[in-house]
Amino acid sequence: MKPVPEFADDAWLAAIIDSSEDAIISKTTEGIVTSWNRSAERVFGYSAGEMLGKPLLVLFPPERVGEEERILERIRTGLRVEHFETERVRKDGHRILVSVTVSPIRNAAGQIVGASKIARDITENRRLQASLRLLNAELEQRVMDRTRELEFANREMEAFATAVSHDLRAPLRALSGFTQALQEDFGDHLPADASTFVQQIATAGQRMETLINGLLDLSRNTRGRLERAPLALAALAQTSWRTVARATGGDLPACEVNCPWPMDGDPRMVGIIFDNLLSNAVKYAGDLPPRVRIYQSRDDSQRVWLHVHNQGLGFDAHQAQEMFKPFTRVHALDEGRRDLPGLGLGLGLGLATVKRIVERHGGKIEATGVPGLSAELRFHLGTGAPLS
Repeated sequence: MKPVPEFADDAWLAAIIDSSEDAIISKTTEGIVTSWNRSAERVFGYSAGEMLGKPLLVLFPPERVGEEERILERIRTGLRVEHFETERVRKDGHRILVSVTVSPIRNAAGQIVGASKIARDITENRRLQASLRLLNAELEQRVMDRTRELEFANREMEAFATAVSHDLRAPLRALSGFTQALQEDFGDHLPADASTFVQQIATAGQRMETLINGLLDLSRNTRGRLERAPLALAALAQTSWRTVARATGGDLPACEVNCPWPMDGDPRMVGIIFDNLLSNAVKYAGDLPPRVRIYQSRDDSQRVWLHVHNQGLGFDAHQAQEMFKPFTRVHALDEGRRDLPGLGLGLGLGLATVKRIVERHGGKIEATGVPGLSAELRFHLGTGAPLS
């Protein structure tokens, strides 16, 4: 190991002091400046020639002059003044905030002959901290405002759901009831055209009831608390598939499920996702058997995606985003859709509901299709705490 070089003079120490980023100043026990480094010139605006031999009080604002005597009294007793924050005045008259530490200087005999002061300009740092506090306060206020808006929107949604559930269903029940009574009591006496009109009224009433139920489902699935738990994906998928099979009144091929990787989500909500996706797979199978395959994949970030693939009518790429909008259907009722009354009338709310549920989990849903052959929807359920 090479020995550390020894210096016979103070040149090395002087070079270190002069290159420091902090203002380093020495003064006598009476406060007269005896050294002034380059950073002191930069921080306070005075050159060494202007300050050497002058009292350091020139840097003190009038209301802080008393600080100097208290500092010097402490130094004279051999005590160090730990860093504190205060104000000083530059040559140009501007006040700056500085962090200051003052230590006593002793001679070879141990006598206190002066003080060494290290000062750092913290004006910009404090300005940035103040700006950050202001930005945080503004952000908190925005969050509070946004929370109030969301709470108001939720109350409005609850009021809407209540109105739909009670105020609209009452006249609808009366309409459906009287229509049924008209058919049962006077159906044989009605002219053919009148009988057709009555049947159309009954069908419209059924469609209205389905619409109300769909809107209520959509409303409920965007409100309320969402709980995360480990999902039994195969069981949820098979339960939904059996429900679809019962609704169709016919036999369906087995639903292939291959989901080896765990996923967390709200089991009830994910069950609704399967209900909608699997019923759509059967509705829009066209002339092909409604074969469905459910499987998983991982992307580059190791996020697990769940795929629901079915053969059937499919869709064009430009329809992929439109299909998630409420009341939007890719295929018309007479365009290959199966006549399956038990699966609803196809009001275009199913995929909108699925998208809302996925997004409430912090996830994302995507759709791909091949016209006349197949459709596939894939989604992930995000990670961490659920979105409320």
